[in-house]
Amino acid sequence: MVLRGIRVTFYGRDCNTPAIRWCKRYLGDLFDVNALEPPLKYDKQSFDLIYAFSIFTHLTEALQIVWMSELPRILVSKGHLIISIRGNAYRNGLSSADRKRYNQGHLVVKEPHIAGSNYCNAYHREDYVRRSLAREFEVIDFIPEGAKGNPPQDVYLLRKKSEGT
Repeated sequence: MVLRGIRVTFYGRDCNTPAIRWCKRYLGDLFDVNALEPPLKYDKQSFDLIYAFSIFTHLTEALQIVWMSELPRILVSKGHLIISIRGNAYRNGLSSADRKRYNQGHLVVKEPHIAGSNYCNAYHREDYVRRSLAREFEVIDFIPEGAKGNPPQDVYLLRKKSEGT
């Protein structure tokens, strides 16, 4: 595909087999199923941009950490990662104990035993994302409720740090 004079190739990965089957049928063969844990079957520095919409919202903290270590491997130097997460828009739906942990800057994960499903839900404060989740990246932009779902998710534009920084 060519966008604004630039040749672009889209790849898709997910642990959801039916979703990938649909993508292959309607969007092409560059989509494939991956395991819940890394690694991905891509060479180092394969991508300029990775878009992970509503992925980290369904993973345990341990899985988030290993994925946020894997993604820089397949990004080019100073490549970009866009992620969406459940932030403050979801805070009032948490139990009082979970809301307290969230307000203290901790990640809250509901139903961690079914990680990777839509029933496992993770809630991230901005300071947690900056301090923990995005530690191998520069935060270029943060848009509260920038992904206009129902309710919306927060969006982060991250850039892979240069080697040696």
